[in-house]
Amino acid sequence: MPQNPLIALVHAIPDSMPAAIAAFEAGWPEADLVNIVDDSLFHNLSSGKADREAAVARFQALTEYALGPTTDGRRPQALLFCCSAFAYAIELARAGRQVPILTPAEAGLEQALQTGRRIGLVVSTDPVMPPLAEELANIARAMGRDYELVPIVAEGAIAALRAGDGEAHDRLVIEAIAAAPATDVVLMGQFTMSRAASVVPRDRMPPVLTTPGAAVHKLRALLQH
Repeated sequence: MPQNPLIALVHAIPDSMPAAIAAFEAGWPEADLVNIVDDSLFHNLSSGKADREAAVARFQALTEYALGPTTDGRRPQALLFCCSAFAYAIELARAGRQVPILTPAEAGLEQALQTGRRIGLVVSTDPVMPPLAEELANIARAMGRDYELVPIVAEGAIAALRAGDGEAHDRLVIEAIAAAPATDVVLMGQFTMSRAASVVPRDRMPPVLTTPGAAVHKLRALLQH
């Protein structure tokens, strides 16, 4: 009997884990998951201490660890990072690897570029926006797509979530989207934000995409090709 696929997930905060697990349960329930948390990633990013060169080295080490054998001897067949601000380090860490390794947002960004030209990109903390905007530019260039970025920061949302107030987080995200200029599509750029998708007033907003669901769909397609 064939074994279920084993997928490794690396998180920068524990709060992204429920979103990732829910996305797999909805889109690929047969997958077995290995969750790894390195909360120094978010701490150093939010405090302004994250050094680009040090981040590259850290992601190389995390990749090596995550793809190692588990206690039953199985090795993950793919790796999904769930920390949206480090695509530049993930790109280098996955070079030369023989298994699929995805950044958290790449599948969602690809989907957004295929949906519309004017893209609202939502984050819940300021430091995440520049690296996500850089990743969007790189993906658009590779796809040959023209786009216009509308950056949207849901101020205070991640702090509310980390304090245990999920309802306040969701409300701040929805309010930020509603207050933004008109767009063709909106992408919630962090895994933690996807919980707010269930309360989006879809009759009054453009299509709203989330990164976990898009990532699971892409990973499944890559491994089942």
